[in-house]
Order: sequence, then C-alpha cells, then structure tokens
Amino acid sequence: MKISKKIQRVLGTITLVLLLTSVGIASFFSEKRWENEALESVNINIEYPDNQELVVELEVQKVISSFFEAEEDSNALSVNAFLLETDLKALPYVADAQVYWNMQQTLEVQLTAKQVKAQWIGPAGTALLTKENEVLSKPKRTSLDLPVITGVADSTEAAMAGVWLERITKGPAFELGSVAQLDMREDAVAIVPKGYNHVVLANKDERLEEDMKKLAAYYGTLSEEELAELKRIDLRYKNQVVTTTR
Repeated sequence: MKISKKIQRVLGTITLVLLLTSVGIASFFSEKRWENEALESVNINIEYPDNQELVVELEVQKVISSFFEAEEDSNALSVNAFLLETDLKALPYVADAQVYWNMQQTLEVQLTAKQVKAQWIGPAGTALLTKENEVLSKPKRTSLDLPVITGVADSTEAAMAGVWLERITKGPAFELGSVAQLDMREDAVAIVPKGYNHVVLANKDERLEEDMKKLAAYYGTLSEEELAELKRIDLRYKNQVVTTTR
C-alpha cells in the first residue's frame, strides 16, 4: 500500500520534531552535568630542560592553593585558567605555564623552568644568571656546578658579563662546562678553566674572538703536564701568547 505524500510530510515533520527534542534534552542534561562538574585533583608537571630543579613544587602548590581560595566555587568550567597561568608565570624561575582541565575532574598544570648558566657573587651574596641574562635570587638549598662571575658591581653589569661569557664559550677554546670563573676587569676578561690552576687574560673588546682562536691553537700544542705548570696566559698581545709558569 502506497503512503500519500501528505502522510509522508506529516511523518517527516514528526520525526524531525522528535529528533530536535532528543537533541535538546541531551544538550540540557549535558549542560547540567558540566555545571555540576567539580575539580577533584590538580596534576603538576614541571619540565627542567637542563636538569636544574630551580622551581620548587611546594611554591607552585602555594600559588594554586591561593588561587582556589579566592574562587567562589570549584566548578570546573568556572576556573579561569589564564589567570592562574599568569600567577604561575610570576614565579621567578617559571619560564612558561599552561593550565587546562582534562575533562576528568583534574586540573593539569604544565610548567617549564628557567635554566641558568652562571652564578654571580656580588655585594649582596650569590645570585643566578639565566640563559637570557636575567639576574635572579638564588633559591635556598640550591647547589649548581656553574661558572662563577666576579668583578661586577650590580645586576646590570652581571647581565653584561653573561654576554661576555656567551662570546667566550661560543669560541673554540671553552665550553660552558669548562669555565670555572669569569672575572670582569677594567681592561680585560680573566678566565679560570675548570680543572686547572692558571688564569687566561683576554681583550675585553672585539678582539676577544681572535684571542679565543689563538688560545685554542696554543692549548693544542701542550701536554697535560705542561698545562699543569702554567700560572698565567696573556692573550692581549698581537700575534703572541705570553705565559708565566710556576
């Protein structure tokens, strides 16, 4: 038996109404569910690119706790992740922060820690110099095997010393891990290599790069025994390496 077009239209309309009603009901209950969804836990993950654990998880937990104390409720959808990210990025050794809800009642906090390249011994004690040449207070109970910068009076000079350290360690003579100390002097930079008892004096100007090439070539001519006898290497003379032995 054939169904008339009029009946087909009526059945089609009824089907459409039922479908829209079902979608509406599902959407309503879904919204109600998420409105009542509360955070149950916070998962903190901190990435340390160079294994320098400068961000203390306890400090991060304090920031998160203070943030939620100021929240009116624990509704997951009401959590202002961007505001919490801003609070976390304000911590001295946090380079980046991402906060999001993983839809399983858990707030995910992903942090990347700043990493440092040197320690600065200044008038107020020891501070740390980041790879971006930012001077920050040294966290308590932090022990790092890094070059020590001396001979600078304030944080501005310490940041500039960080630039000189980069120029030195980009040359062929030293890597960052092979420098024990960098002393900034009025007309020279003084470098103490790690594991040796001599000091290297180089020009504190555009001649530094050539000085490092000259030093690398000179080091290549010496044995370990000869290196151990050195007290001072002066590279500030054109086409010369002036040394003092013990």
